[in-house]
Amino acid sequence: MYASARDWARLGQFCLQGGQWQGQQLLPGDWLRYSTTPTPTNPKNNYGAHFWLNADPVDGQQQRTWPSLPADTFSMNGFQGQRVVIVPSMDLVVVRFGFSGGKKRGIEQLVAGLIDVIE
Repeated sequence: MYASARDWARLGQFCLQGGQWQGQQLLPGDWLRYSTTPTPTNPKNNYGAHFWLNADPVDGQQQRTWPSLPADTFSMNGFQGQRVVIVPSMDLVVVRFGFSGGKKRGIEQLVAGLIDVIE
């Protein structure tokens, strides 16, 4: 969907707040927990219900998607590197627009750098 960076940040904040907005619970309380729980058939544990996750993989030999970020990090991924990254343990929402080619898009480094600044 087309939306401004500010609108995407609001959606990320809404997720960070567990589906609450201005003191009102707009989505069921379990919605975010369900959405950020790894899909049982995915051994990488990197996908929930329409959110990409940074959970530890089932196979302990594999790394998380973003090893330097907290395991509770999850994201909404858009076209060509656009992201809304939510880090509940840091009370952080990061919106990144713009084109990034290739598999390594610099998202992990961007968010890790922001976490370093706010810690």
